[in-house]
Amino acid sequence: MSTWTEQRRLDKAADREQDREDKRLEIEARLEAERLRAEETRKNAEAEAKLKRQRDAEKAKAKALRKQQQAAARKRALAAVTAHMPIAGIPVVAASMAMAWGGQYEAAHAAGFGAYSIGVPLMLEGLTLTLATLTSAAMTAKKPHASLMTWTWVSAFVAAALNGYGHVIEGGSDAVLKAIVFAVASLVGVFLWWRVATTHTATRTRAQRAEDRRRAKHSRARRKRFPEVAERADDILRAHPYGTVTEEDAWRTAWMDEHAMDVSRTAAVTRKFQAAEAVAESLSAVALRRQFHDGVDGWLSEVLDEGDGGSAGVIPKKPSGGPSEGATTLGGIGKRALSRRPRRDAVEPLSETDLDAARKLADAVPAEQFSTPAIAKLLGRSKVYAKRVRDAVQSERSND
Repeated sequence: MSTWTEQRRLDKAADREQDREDKRLEIEARLEAERLRAEETRKNAEAEAKLKRQRDAEKAKAKALRKQQQAAARKRALAAVTAHMPIAGIPVVAASMAMAWGGQYEAAHAAGFGAYSIGVPLMLEGLTLTLATLTSAAMTAKKPHASLMTWTWVSAFVAAALNGYGHVIEGGSDAVLKAIVFAVASLVGVFLWWRVATTHTATRTRAQRAEDRRRAKHSRARRKRFPEVAERADDILRAHPYGTVTEEDAWRTAWMDEHAMDVSRTAAVTRKFQAAEAVAESLSAVALRRQFHDGVDGWLSEVLDEGDGGSAGVIPKKPSGGPSEGATTLGGIGKRALSRRPRRDAVEPLSETDLDAARKLADAVPAEQFSTPAIAKLLGRSKVYAKRVRDAVQSERSND
């Protein structure tokens, strides 16, 4: 009996223990489930917050992009407007157009056009505006626009004339003033547009345009002065393929064909030069002979001084002042004083540097320009010395 009771007691104790374990496990499971739900809720909240942040960032980025696009669009629109008109000129053009269009309507109404008066400004001022727009487009695209520009001005002047005439026929003391003002209104906008457009599209500076005018003036004067050469140069340009020969090259060739000399030299110029050179050579020869005589006289004076102990240096003269009776001549050389010494530049050694400079000059200029005056000017020396240098160089070349 006691055994059964004890067993019964143990079984109840085991059941209670099992119940406690079951409750503990149930509590742990419930806590774990709550923890998992809380973790899932937290993750969901984080995901939603991240998604919200992403959406906010995308919205902000899209908003910033829209602002940039709008700013770029405004900038492009402003650039398109100011490309042919500065901001300060826009009110001027707007006022000019408003007055021109309104003036055209009033002039047409005063002329009795009635309901058709509205068509007059649309036709005249509208034509000018359309032509100006087409001209601007052509200039922007770098296409030919000269004819469009001309027709724009023709249309503007026609509109201005009719605008002024329409107010003249209105009569009244202020009719002339109104006519002038409204005629000018038809031209102000076109004039301002034309100045801005041509300034923006100009490809050459003022200095370059001035240089072009000077070059054109020089070309006209040259062609007028030398018509035969100009005609020959034109033939050379026509004979060659376009662009293969420049105008200056054609002119040099034409000059050589006409005169057989370098540019700026002709037969008449050469004859004058040769005549002047002959005179200069003659004068140089006379001077050289005189210097040679002086040198010989000086040498004789030195020899006589040495031979007579210095007493022969004084040559007695006749009381009458005639020629001296001393030995004053040698080999036909004229009678002259024996006390003068030769010029230094007639006897000094020739500098190798001067000879090199003269050789370079001889290589650079025609033979007829290799003269004593030219060498004297080059070296900055006397013509006596220059002639000696010239003769030395010519002697070298003749020996070669």
